Parts: sequence; C-alpha cells; structure tokens
Amino acid sequence: KDVPANCIVAGVPARVVRELDPDAPRRTRLDLMADPAALKKWTWAAHRARLSGNSTPGWLRSILFPRRGD
Repeated sequence: KDVPANCIVAGVPARVVRELDPDAPRRTRLDLMADPAALKKWTWAAHRARLSGNSTPGWLRSILFPRRGD
C-alpha cells in the first residue's frame, strides 16, 4: 500500500529501484505466451546464442584451469 504507482521496489526495507513511464508500451507474460511457436523459436535461439562457443575441451579447461569469468 506504500508503493507509489508505476514504480518497481526491491529490498528490505523496500526502496524504489525504478520509476516506469506510464505511457510506454509494455509486453505482459500473457502477450509472450500468446504465440507458443514464436516463444519456442525465441527460446531455442537464446539457448543457442548462450551456448555458442561452448565445447567439451573448454568445459574441461574451466574445471582444471579456471580463469576469471568462468
């Protein structure tokens, strides 16, 4: 009840993290789930992008000889 309208709050005690523009266009989860085929396509593309450059030798190197950011 103490949170201002169009604001995102976080933490304990809660504090305003971001103020949202009430006129800005927004996509809700319902919008995202409206087209399951497009969501699946986007999810797989994001997965492939995240794993690009990954390999078994790279994984072993990160275990045996870790670098900053591994």
